[in-house]
Amino acid sequence: MKTRILFGIIILALASSLAGFAQENTAKSGEESKLAFVIEPIKTIYEKGESVEFTFRLANRSDGKVLVARTFQLAHFVTLDIVNAEGKRVEWCGRIAGQTDFARAFVTISPGESVSKKLIVSCVNKDDRSRAWGYSLEAPGKYVVTGTYRLPQPEAFFKKLSPNVPAMRGPLSAQPITIEIR
Repeated sequence: MKTRILFGIIILALASSLAGFAQENTAKSGEESKLAFVIEPIKTIYEKGESVEFTFRLANRSDGKVLVARTFQLAHFVTLDIVNAEGKRVEWCGRIAGQTDFARAFVTISPGESVSKKLIVSCVNKDDRSRAWGYSLEAPGKYVVTGTYRLPQPEAFFKKLSPNVPAMRGPLSAQPITIEIR
């Protein structure tokens, strides 16, 4: 019995070490090593009914120019997963607005440069469902926000748009942040 327990502990420790090694190597390869995606709250504590705003930033850590989305359009280029203290996901309110001019939605950034944008992420125009958009952040409490950046268009779209500069399509995940609504 003791041998089985010891063997189980060794297997778990080995699996944990290998998982950490795999994650470390994955994070250093591919697009994740060429581009950093960061989400920062404008402040960490909001009053109930106040607009919740975040700054979204993409930084080029590669040796060459890259094409990225400059608009950080929610539910298209950026997806947020917001959960409350009980683990319940915050829902999207209203509609998902379409990007009208995709050519202007993208920008080329050189090595070491970044692009950022401040956006309201909480539901706006909630009294008019046809104009409402954002996340329903109304109930008091703490929320953990994780975000993912990705370009959903096919590779061929970017080859036409920018034949000489690679598009960083992702997905790239930002570090989780925590906010509170009082």
